[in-house]
This record gives sequence, structure tokens and C-alpha cells, in this order.
Amino acid sequence: MKRSALFGAAMLLASSTQAFAHEPYLLPNFFDATNRPHVTVEGSFTEKFFNSDIQMKSDDYHAIDPDGAKVALTPLYLKDVTLIEVPTAKAGTYRITTGLRAGRIAKARIGTDDQGKETWIFLDPSSPPPQGVKAFDMQSMSISDVYVSKGKPNDIALKPDAKGLQFIPITHPSSIFVDQDAVFELRFNAKPEKNQTILLHQGDEKYADTATVKEIVTDARGRVTLRLPHAGPYTMVSRHRVAPTKADAVGRSYTASITFEADK
Repeated sequence: MKRSALFGAAMLLASSTQAFAHEPYLLPNFFDATNRPHVTVEGSFTEKFFNSDIQMKSDDYHAIDPDGAKVALTPLYLKDVTLIEVPTAKAGTYRITTGLRAGRIAKARIGTDDQGKETWIFLDPSSPPPQGVKAFDMQSMSISDVYVSKGKPNDIALKPDAKGLQFIPITHPSSIFVDQDAVFELRFNAKPEKNQTILLHQGDEKYADTATVKEIVTDARGRVTLRLPHAGPYTMVSRHRVAPTKADAVGRSYTASITFEADK
């Protein structure tokens, strides 16, 4: 089992990074719940992992226990962080999640990024859109996951959902070790997300002398293979945006995050 952050990644790692502004995460006080009746998990949005900055609300905080049962969780909302106690009476692996949470609706337009690629640009809510610019409503949708194990890990709680953007562990999260391959798959509505940008954060990036966020691009199967040279916690974050349609005038900006730990 594991205890506590830095990294390297096999696959495509770019030195430049795309900031996603405040990013969501869940972080347990223990990834190894052996001999513990519960773990306490913090949920927050941050620009520096793991400095909690903005509480993360959800109507569907829950755990999937080692038998596959859904266990509702009661969050405690503080100004900067949300706290959740998760009972861990059973042996095996637990998925702790926010569920798919609907956020605010903001105005956005289609533009280009620094590389000339088409992208969504969000507009200042305090000012009207520039003249001649067509603005659309875009709602944020996010999900954050983390896995903890008590005793021998099992795979039942790793079963993916069918909706939204989600990281699927191919390597069991309780079996990630330094200098060994760890594989994850990114899916949207149960389909692999190929050529998708993922941001990999180390857990103590606020202390780093240089930027430590790395960009990884998923392969044709929607997968990334990480090789982490240092023990500690990490978070991966990705985003997928869906344009408005005639049937649905509101677009969706999906964000997924997963926190895990590399052991020695």
C-alpha cells in the first residue's frame, strides 16, 4: 500500500502547459485504510495542488464500496474546503466521488488559442459581449474521484460510469509504484477520448522552483501511461467541451479529475 509527490510520464509530455484555472480534486488523509474505520476526504478547487481554495459542493457525494454498493456521504462545507468522512468497514477498494456535478452557466464564444486551434473563450460576466460576437451559454459539469483500499484491493469499485468525462484506472490505484508503468483511460460517455490533453499535477507544486505541471496527450485508445519517479500524491485533470445544438441551446464544459498516490 501507499503513503505519499512528483513525476515523469511516458507518452507525450509537453513542457508548456494549459492552465485550467481553478481545478477540482478529492484528497484522502489516508490512501491505505487498513486498520481504520473511516478516512476523511477534502474536496476543493485550487490553482496549486494541494492548497484548498474554494469549497466544492455536490448533491451526490458518495462512495462505491468493495461490494459495489453506493453509500451516500454527508459533506461538511467550509469556506475553502469540503470535508467528507467515509466509513471503511469492509475490506477492499472504495471509489469516493463527487458524482457528476452541474455548475454555473457562463457566456462563451468560439475563438482560437495561442497555437491557432479553435477553442472556447469565456467572456467577462460583468461586461456585454463585444459587438458582432455571438455568445453561447456554457454550463460547467465536473466529476472528481479518488480510490482508497482497506487490506487487499479489489476491482468492483473501479467499474466506470456511462455518462460524462471520467478517468478509468487500468492499473489499480492501490498498485501504483515508483518507476513502474501506471495506465489510465479517459472516457467521455463511455467512449475513449483519443488525442485529449491531460494535466498532471504533483502534490507539492507550490514548493517547486519551476513549473511542475505536465501535459500528457492520450493515445488512440484514450490511454496514458505514467512512470512516476517520486513517491507521493498526484492529480490528473482533463476537459471536454460540447457545443450547443439546436436541440440543446446550452453547451457543456466537462472536467474530470482523479487523485492517486505512487508508492516506493
